[in-house]
Amino acid sequence: MISTGPCDSAVQEILAGLPSDPDLLIQYLLAAFRRYENHPCILHVAREISSVLLTRISPEDFTRFCMDSGNPEPLLTPLLSDLTGLVADRSFDQAALFLPYLLPFGERSWPDFSTEEYRSFRDLIEYTYYMTECSPERDLIMLPFLGTDILYMYGKYLSGIRDDEAAVRVLQKARHQSPVHAGILGELVSLLLKSRWTTEAGPLLTRSFRTAWLKEDLALAFRNQGFLFSLQEDDVAAITCYLMAETWEESTDGREELRLLSGRVGDIDHEYYNREGLKILTYRGVSTGPDPVIISLLTGIAENYLDENNLLKAREYLIRAGQLLMSDEIEDRIMMIERRLEDGGVF
Repeated sequence: MISTGPCDSAVQEILAGLPSDPDLLIQYLLAAFRRYENHPCILHVAREISSVLLTRISPEDFTRFCMDSGNPEPLLTPLLSDLTGLVADRSFDQAALFLPYLLPFGERSWPDFSTEEYRSFRDLIEYTYYMTECSPERDLIMLPFLGTDILYMYGKYLSGIRDDEAAVRVLQKARHQSPVHAGILGELVSLLLKSRWTTEAGPLLTRSFRTAWLKEDLALAFRNQGFLFSLQEDDVAAITCYLMAETWEESTDGREELRLLSGRVGDIDHEYYNREGLKILTYRGVSTGPDPVIISLLTGIAENYLDENNLLKAREYLIRAGQLLMSDEIEDRIMMIERRLEDGGVF
């Protein structure tokens, strides 16, 4: 791991010479970015450059700066990270300050489909799932995921400020670009169910269960299924789903829904649902955990990395599988890799 010491020194050197004139500032920081573009400290430097520009120049000038840099991603990624944190904390007024600087890169024009299709994926697991399970008929052209991720956060922001119609439009566009992203699917399903569009939500909910490879996405799928059962007045199944969701992620929204359900059915007997929960969901044809295909793909990717002796990446994908599925076998394989990493001096 690179020490932040030299990177901090580089940043301080850049900040010490900041011009006050906006035009000179842009030229100065563009030169600094290019000077460090292939340097190990580029991400550290780019974050500070973005922070300065956010407070000193207009969104239009920032867009031009990023395009002139020839490599916008290091400049945009820290802003998107900050936006993600603010949306998660429901600090929507602060989040709104970032959007004019990011949206030009999220609302980009994508090529029309013809003999090819254009997609973006946040991770190798989603690309692998799409290629093996969705069997695209056209040649696949992959575009960077950053733009889709900006749309995803924008949709969550719009949902947070209760502009649901706009949020649905944005998330539909993001889904079109990244069709097996369980997070996008889950947020979209939540909005559709909120508007009682259950017919439209159903297939997307099913796909979100099948493609969830992060525990928070799987938990959202169960909460959405619980809300759908609640709309159908199947309170026993709804409670089961909300309790299942808690297995992977604690949620304020989920606990509130359980509180409302308990007001209808009385105190929730947790022992009963622990004992009968799987049977309740199986009877209704609902998933009772992560999709076996996803687990197989995660462990398969890990095996490929092991064959390449890339122990860190193999461990990463096995940990993801282990977060979804409690398995002694997966835990044993993770421990085996960690022992090899310790022997190699990595840990």
